Amino acid sequence: MCAPDDIPLSPAREGEPVVGVHFTWFKKPKEVILALPHIEKALAPFFPIPHYGKIFRLSGQYLEDRFGQMNRQRRHSDIDMLRSFIVHHDPQGKFRNCFIDKYLFKNKKGTITNLEVQKQ
Repeated sequence: MCAPDDIPLSPAREGEPVVGVHFTWFKKPKEVILALPHIEKALAPFFPIPHYGKIFRLSGQYLEDRFGQMNRQRRHSDIDMLRSFIVHHDPQGKFRNCFIDKYLFKNKKGTITNLEVQKQ
């Protein structure tokens, strides 16, 4: 179990019960990538949250749905807060990469959104 925290996008945000599931692999990335859909499907009923430093195949839309909802006590969703932080500190997008674009800045049509739109 993880202790509750107040870190945006943390699985333990606001005291939700969280259990970490870790897999060890021995330099067999092809096998891991093939296993991921099965693992993610098995965990789907529990609304899994991926570790952003690990390999996963969940879509950017899944993360938007999972983190994009506004919490009752907060005015902005966690993902909106993170987008604003990124745009504020990197307005030209020089430090963004394809992971950030895919999981944080793609719209539902699959198009990378304009930084100016995100500043609002």
